[in-house]
Amino acid sequence: MTVNFFYPLIRYRELEAFLAMTGIEDEVIYDPEHLQFVKVCEDEKSDENKTYFDFYMKLKSGREVYVEAKYTEGVYGKSNSKIHQTKYNEVFEPLLKDSILIKDEFKTEEFFLEHYNFMRGLAHMKKDTHLVVLYPRENWALRERALYIKDNIIECDYKEQYIPMVWEEMLEWLMKGIKDNHVAWYYEGWFKDKYFRY
Repeated sequence: MTVNFFYPLIRYRELEAFLAMTGIEDEVIYDPEHLQFVKVCEDEKSDENKTYFDFYMKLKSGREVYVEAKYTEGVYGKSNSKIHQTKYNEVFEPLLKDSILIKDEFKTEEFFLEHYNFMRGLAHMKKDTHLVVLYPRENWALRERALYIKDNIIECDYKEQYIPMVWEEMLEWLMKGIKDNHVAWYYEGWFKDKYFRY
């Protein structure tokens, strides 16, 4: 789904329409170094099961935008596994300790494991990064969790860097900002038919 969504925006140089919806004002650089699918987080010290983001942009100013595109997932997962507990201690605890974006009371192992899939992405946010989380309108559990994160976990000065968005609403706004009618039609026709008309 992520490739089907972002590839036309890259190919026809329309990513600015997506960026405008996030409220991020910057310039897109259209090359493989600055735009990547499945961006693996290299600052994790473990060699296995590194966190990755579905799409990544490094903008002209140096700011980074990470995108997590959710579709059929249930609520972002809770984890009680020994592997995730070990990974918290070895990888995420140091990242969270250094984080200025996440409130201290939400940096605990218990909270991290309760909200594992959300927190592992948030742990990578820095002062110059943005995290966009896309989720379907009718996935109420996912929506509730995404909005809870924004309202409660992110420090007030950095709330604008965490951007939860509803897929269907974002598509409507996107089509209004796209310059090429053929690209807009792709989203109105094929993309919506495949993912959102059921």
